[in-house]
Amino acid sequence: MTLCTLPKLEDGAKLRNVVLGAPAADGIHTYGNVTLENIVWEDIGEDALTVKKSGTVVLNGGSAKNGADKVFQINAASTFRVSNFKAENAGKFIRQNGGTGFKVDVVIDRCDISKMKESIFRTDSSSSTVKMTNTRYSAIGKELFMGVSSSNITTSGNSAY
Repeated sequence: MTLCTLPKLEDGAKLRNVVLGAPAADGIHTYGNVTLENIVWEDIGEDALTVKKSGTVVLNGGSAKNGADKVFQINAASTFRVSNFKAENAGKFIRQNGGTGFKVDVVIDRCDISKMKESIFRTDSSSSTVKMTNTRYSAIGKELFMGVSSSNITTSGNSAY
């Protein structure tokens, strides 16, 4: 599939088997409940994906690399589930919009995350949660989860390499 403009995915949308070439500019924007499968960002550009409106965003399969800042940006209260995904060489894997207090629930499962300058998930909200399972990670800069209350972190089956 060749895209002339990057997709804006509305509530209920499904996007499958897409390769975004280098650079991917401002990436994919989601508005509501969205499902993505096997999406590859050859070069992240600004952000690979931005959650613009509340909902549940599910990303299963794919990869992204080479971002100066973050891979995924969350700008609205939401649930973000990413599984079977490989990400490397960026500032952060997931970032909740800085200075915001809305709740985000992040679920990371069976991913391979490497060479993040700062963290896997960063938030400024005391109510946001992260659950990371069965994930491999390496070369994560400052800490795995920045700004997340320890009582809001669940991990199991992960391994550093």
